Amino acid sequence: MSIIIIIFFVVFLRFVLEPDKHFIFRSNPFSAFDTENENYNRSPKYLRFKNNYSMKALNQFMEREIPFYRLLSKREKYEFLVRLRLMLKHKYFSGRQGLTVTEDMMLIFGGLMVQITFGFKDFTFPHFGCVAIFPDVFYSRLFEKYVKGLTVYHSGIIFVSWPDVVEGIDNETDKLNLALHELAHALYLDYFEHDPTVNGFGRWMTHAVPELEKMKRSGKQMFLRSYAASNIHEFWAVCVEHFFEAPLEFEKEMPELYREMCIVLKQDMAARLQRAIDSGERKMPDAA
Repeated sequence: MSIIIIIFFVVFLRFVLEPDKHFIFRSNPFSAFDTENENYNRSPKYLRFKNNYSMKALNQFMEREIPFYRLLSKREKYEFLVRLRLMLKHKYFSGRQGLTVTEDMMLIFGGLMVQITFGFKDFTFPHFGCVAIFPDVFYSRLFEKYVKGLTVYHSGIIFVSWPDVVEGIDNETDKLNLALHELAHALYLDYFEHDPTVNGFGRWMTHAVPELEKMKRSGKQMFLRSYAASNIHEFWAVCVEHFFEAPLEFEKEMPELYREMCIVLKQDMAARLQRAIDSGERKMPDAA
């Protein structure tokens, strides 16, 4: 019995003293099978955020780069920055096709990860340990075509074209945001696919499926863009883009589905944006 206790104590000490060594992704980002990478880099370099920014510097960066952050209260901004540091602590980034990943890129993508899960208690995308960044659209062997982004559960990697990530942030009301779109897929795969009761996602489905079928029959929908009709997974991802980029219009045009989105994401973007408009911090967005 004493030998078992000693072994346990030694293992425990090693875990405490070397936490990063024992932090395990459900899929290893250093695996030989780095999905979709065979045509790009045989041995991509994986980087982690150095976390040498003060809270003041992080606040200034997020104010400048992430529109969602500017809508938060002072208390919420502090919580956001704490979550950002925790999010980036165990995320890896790799540049593909010669792209050099900067800490600014890590912060921007990490900020968007915090944004989409800001209402969650478990907010770190535990399955997805790596973000692979390309300098432009890239060829997917899986889909046999060029794509802007790809989320692969099996390897735990999110692939994105950086110019398209930036464009999605720069135009914050066009209902197109590549990073949020791919993160919506990651959110589904990580949190809802195996347990649709989480955050009432199954109830969201009961409202979403009839809307999807309507879109398929008519070939259009007055609010959601046509790509949402591809399948329920793309419908979900497009809804997430619209939720963050056109929440007031979403609430007006599809009130029931919008309410279900609020329940699943545990935040109300329309109410958040309306408060900013009422206080004079934001202008009313132009009508679509």
